[in-house]
Amino acid sequence: MLYYADTNALAFHPKVRQGVEEVVLFDAHHDAGYRPLGEEPACDDWMVFYHRLGARLRVYYPPWRDPSLEPEPRVPVARALDPGGRVEGVFHRVFLCRSGAWVPPWADGDFFAFLGEAPLPKVALEAVHPRPFFLEALKRRVVEEGFGLRFMERLKGGVR
Repeated sequence: MLYYADTNALAFHPKVRQGVEEVVLFDAHHDAGYRPLGEEPACDDWMVFYHRLGARLRVYYPPWRDPSLEPEPRVPVARALDPGGRVEGVFHRVFLCRSGAWVPPWADGDFFAFLGEAPLPKVALEAVHPRPFFLEALKRRVVEEGFGLRFMERLKGGVR
């Protein structure tokens, strides 16, 4: 079964976590706690909640990510760079997250193509829809942000 959502917090959803003994995460972040923990799992600490259930934790970072730049996880997590290729073991369920707060809308096509090609039955844990992407609006925003940054530098007495 493949479960999917827009937030990693749902990786600890009851349908996903039932009977899990090991979690293998492919991500640029370990999601094993970066700040004081809340009562419910969030997108950056859900691995801690699996640890509390006794699950073994592994994370594979993309080749461009240096794991030493990440803060230490709050719980034991085996961390390594993704070597590419097949991952050994039997996977009983998969959780796929778009992370729409971090991933720009122009990547939605790749996400939905990957989701569609996965040869597993799929369950949406929340509504995940393609977001509109307007290149001209992005270009205007870049100009506005650049103006704002230059203005702030002048206020601080920086570069003119």
